[in-house]
Amino acid sequence: MNLSNRLLAIVSKVNKNSNIVDIGTDHGYVPIYLCEKKVVQKAIACDVSKGSCEKASKNVLEHSLERRISVIKSDGLKSIDTIGFNTVVISGMGGKLVEKILDEGVDKLNNIEYLVLQPQTDIESVRKKMHSIGYIIIDEDIVFEDKMYYNIIVGKKGNEIYEKEIEYMFGKVLLNRQDKMLKSFLEYEILKSKDIINSLKESKTENANSRITEICGYIRLLEKIIN
Repeated sequence: MNLSNRLLAIVSKVNKNSNIVDIGTDHGYVPIYLCEKKVVQKAIACDVSKGSCEKASKNVLEHSLERRISVIKSDGLKSIDTIGFNTVVISGMGGKLVEKILDEGVDKLNNIEYLVLQPQTDIESVRKKMHSIGYIIIDEDIVFEDKMYYNIIVGKKGNEIYEKEIEYMFGKVLLNRQDKMLKSFLEYEILKSKDIINSLKESKTENANSRITEICGYIRLLEKIIN
């Protein structure tokens, strides 16, 4: 099975001999790949969409993995029994939805040692949520695919709080290792911010001027990190 760079980055963060719950499984590619590569022993592929569950079930059968992968229609973790599983994967959805799933399923996380999260938005907020529910962030990666940057964040049971807001904004792990993809993302953010400033200059309103000042401060912060 050939996976996209984004999905390959996600599966690379799952420890060998894990048992996973894949939330928002869509076609079931993540658990199928991990089972075929003998990384995981068993998996639950779950999705709130009936259509996605049907597609995942079809793919599981085609790969003869029905004894190792259960497909369950569930709104997040609500219908999932996590006993016997140690890793939850949540990917391909907005950060606020990721947070909602974690909040509503927090009682199902007692025996979940690892989280592998790939929120599409609100990355800073997701990092804070992981800390608030008792996970330390042990690894992060950024993947560029289809003109988009994707963050993959790995959490492990434990307690930590970042001292600096900038560490939540851009990821302490990425900042500490001076990650090349983080630098690429920051450079992209600078260019995008400058385009916004140019658009705002045309309006010449008080609100626009205030917004320009705010964005200029953001650009200075990004440049400081890069340099």
